[in-house]
Amino acid sequence: PFSFALTNEALLGFKGESFTLKIETEGRSAPDNLYVWSNNRKVKAVKTSAGTFEYVFDRLQTNTEFTLEAESITSSVYEIQVVARPSIALFNLQLDFPAYLNRESETIENSGNVSIPEGTRVKWEFQTESANALSLNFSKLEEKVNASKQGNDYSYERTFKQSTPYSIQLENEYSTNRDSLQFAIETIKDRYPEITLEQYQDTVLFKSLVLAGNISDDYGFRKLTFHYRYESQSEYSMMPLEINTTLTTQSYYQVFEL
Repeated sequence: PFSFALTNEALLGFKGESFTLKIETEGRSAPDNLYVWSNNRKVKAVKTSAGTFEYVFDRLQTNTEFTLEAESITSSVYEIQVVARPSIALFNLQLDFPAYLNRESETIENSGNVSIPEGTRVKWEFQTESANALSLNFSKLEEKVNASKQGNDYSYERTFKQSTPYSIQLENEYSTNRDSLQFAIETIKDRYPEITLEQYQDTVLFKSLVLAGNISDDYGFRKLTFHYRYESQSEYSMMPLEINTTLTTQSYYQVFEL
């Protein structure tokens, strides 16, 4: 009086996930109830409409065989093939800061969100499971790149001068990663050094000029120099001014003998 038809595109399930089996009966009559036999258990399917049923397999772990039964009519044996989605087992970010910061490299484990100084080089290292490819999509940079593969490990590195959100996508022959892997790189801009200058002249003998003021910078200083030339000269001369290279904000004072 009727036959069974599965309307799933494929009997393909993912390890650790649920799989919804969709069934239709075709023929001159439609059964009121339908049962699924699996692992020697008979469970009633949910009727969604006349001749249409659904049944959910919870947390599949291995390939699963089943048969259908309705009004003493039994189907042939079907099998759900269980495969793994690609996933990240472990990953870390290696941060190499600009040389002028005199800051040691850092490693961040299992966190993709970082706040870094402008010009920092970031290297991603991934350990994956069941992945055939891994890519990173930097949305603000409008760039999608493929990570280098070595076995089950992937890596990618680049220098950042601006902030950007990014996502990580894994692929294998069956699917992409299940969970959304969305992160962000925030770059801290390197501000220009700032300086103020006050000049105090020797108005009696005109033999000296006092230079004084303040300097500030977010990462400190390597040197401060005074450049000058006399009207008869074409090239500038240079005189270093004494500063404390460990301070980011300080004052300076220098007497320039004329």
